[in-house]
Amino acid sequence: DNDLLDEAYKTVFRGVFDGDGHTISNFVITSADTSYVGFFGFACNATIKNLTIDNVDIDLTSTSRNDLYVSVLAGRITTRGENSKATVENCKVTNSSINANGISSIYAGAICGIAVATNMTGSTIETCLVSADCDITVSTSPATNNKEYYLTSGGIIGYYGSQQHSEIILRDAHFDGIIIADASATSVAS
Repeated sequence: DNDLLDEAYKTVFRGVFDGDGHTISNFVITSADTSYVGFFGFACNATIKNLTIDNVDIDLTSTSRNDLYVSVLAGRITTRGENSKATVENCKVTNSSINANGISSIYAGAICGIAVATNMTGSTIETCLVSADCDITVSTSPATNNKEYYLTSGGIIGYYGSQQHSEIILRDAHFDGIIIADASATSVAS
């Protein structure tokens, strides 16, 4: 949905965040007024590095028909503009959980919910670790069966996609945890 994407670009993180080896810990996300959920909800052409996020609890139930992109670190990482880059480097997520439920598509991963590269751009996620009791649980029960719904989850990235001579590189990334996905499609008689 282009309207949703244009609205998200108004509050997007752009730039460099260097955690300098520090840890951000003990926070809870239980509701969202956006489709992009995480410490960085939406990061575009950004670099996020040298950061540990510990003891985070994300517990969401969405009744919106908009797709939900959920992660402890960044809900969406993307590039926009020719020859642009997005990088996540040397980041760790520990002792954290994601529990996301909705009536539309859900994309969930501990480092990013969705990573997208378009128009001759590139995204790199490297030297990232997700460990020490990390769990991701996602479920969806679409309200109607007239639209395709997706339920994707991964330890590092929930979903990734690249277009037009672009690339996403995942290198030296490790996940040690549990992933549970449950798609309960329902239909509505008319």
